[in-house]
Amino acid sequence: MQTSILQFHFHAIYGEYEAMIRIADLGIEKGELPTKQFKKVKKWATDKQDALRVIFEQFNPDLK
Repeated sequence: MQTSILQFHFHAIYGEYEAMIRIADLGIEKGELPTKQFKKVKKWATDKQDALRVIFEQFNPDLK
């Protein structure tokens, strides 16, 4: 089962673009965003990484 290799992540959506962003290093795991929007998402998420991890764990308790 692939869930054991699933990285903690969140999704960012902008128009027709969607990206799955790793919480650990804020890199794009899958998908794409325009550069300007990705920079904004990365800036927003930088100060929220701990909270994003907690939320991810709450929604995915079997992946801890």
